[in-house]
Amino acid sequence: MRIRNVEKSLYLSKEENKLLLDKCKKLNLNQSDYIRKIINNYEPKKYDGSIFEKHNNDIKDINLKLEAIIESINKYGYIDKRKYDYCINKLDFIMIDIKQNLEI
Repeated sequence: MRIRNVEKSLYLSKEENKLLLDKCKKLNLNQSDYIRKIINNYEPKKYDGSIFEKHNNDIKDINLKLEAIIESINKYGYIDKRKYDYCINKLDFIMIDIKQNLEI
């Protein structure tokens, strides 16, 4: 059963609509969710780039390894599954760590 059953409609100017769409896109929310968060006094967290800086060297290392894999594919026609799996597992670990730190 649906909890939200009260429908509201509102009118916006073109500028207001553009602002609403831009803010929804930035937060990766639909318009209803964004308006609900505003009503509930939601305040977005400040950007903290330290988590990305923490993994910057790891990402560069993975990039180099993937480039080497691509070279071997072009040269020998096969993928070194062990190296490929290492890169994918490392990327998964980095993504999990970033999501946990950003509470996504």
